[in-house]
Amino acid sequence: MLLRRRGRPRVATRGPAPWWAGLGRDLLLGAGVGAAAGAFFQDAAFGAASGALVGLLLHLYFWLRLR
Repeated sequence: MLLRRRGRPRVATRGPAPWWAGLGRDLLLGAGVGAAAGAFFQDAAFGAASGALVGLLLHLYFWLRLR
């Protein structure tokens, strides 16, 4: 026979993640995609910098949206 507990279930929860959690991954992915796109135009450094900036903006957008 199963026993039922009343009240809230005890589940380990943590607070919301800080804004910088996962930022490095997004910056690296953005820089990689930007460098690949910039290499097509023969300016990989500019592509990597702009891709990292886009990665930062997307990271902040999704972090604020999930809050």
